[in-house]
Amino acid sequence: EQYFNKAFDKVLINVREGSRFSIDKVTVTGEIANEVNKETVTDNTIDILLDKGYKVVAKEYLERLYQEQQAQQSGIYNENTIVQENNLSAVGYFLNIKITDESLRVQVINVSTGEYEGNATITF
Repeated sequence: EQYFNKAFDKVLINVREGSRFSIDKVTVTGEIANEVNKETVTDNTIDILLDKGYKVVAKEYLERLYQEQQAQQSGIYNENTIVQENNLSAVGYFLNIKITDESLRVQVINVSTGEYEGNATITF
């Protein structure tokens, strides 16, 4: 947990609070994979980002959310309860996390430019 906070403090320094993230890739390799799984890393990452004032877009649900919006626009739902059309939030940054027995690496990629906005490696 302390390693995560340290890495995120470093990697998010140039990212404006309130920006939207999507967790793109989480990799856990080596012996540590017996103790730490990808779902736990993802959950902890979401908690940290939300606590720091960022928004997290559930990338894995975007297709289902889009389909739901299309169904709601078909006219079969109550007009007062439907979502606004094309109101899916754009992702500003992808986040990649790699954990090995020796280190934790966090990378922030700007979706608009494809550039790395931040890169932090914490050695255990």
